[in-house]
Amino acid sequence: MSEPKIYHVIKGKLVEIKSAIFANGDSYVVEDPNRKILWIWIGSKSTVDEKFAAAEITQSELIKEHREFEIKSIEEGNEPNEFLDLFGESIKFVEGDVHSLLKHRENK
Repeated sequence: MSEPKIYHVIKGKLVEIKSAIFANGDSYVVEDPNRKILWIWIGSKSTVDEKFAAAEITQSELIKEHREFEIKSIEEGNEPNEFLDLFGESIKFVEGDVHSLLKHRENK
C-alpha cells in the first residue's frame, strides 16, 4: 500500500509536508493513492482565499496527474473514518495557521 502525500496550501501553492498536523487556520490537500481520492481538508478558521486556493490547485494541477481520482472536501470536525484511518494515531489537529506558527517560532 502506498503512503498518502500531504500538501499544505501556502500562498496559493502546494507545499508537501511529512507530518499529519493540520492547523485549523489553514487548508490542506491529501493524496490518497490507495482509494484514489484527493482530499481537500479545510480548517474551521481558514480564509475564503485559502479555501478557494485549495480547490483551485486541486482542480487545475493535481487532477491532471490523477485523472482517475475523486475529489472530496472535508471541513474540520467532519473527517470521515476513511480519511482519519490514513494516518492512525499520528494525525493531530492544532489551533492556528502557518503565519501564527511562524511568528511563535520567531519570538522564541
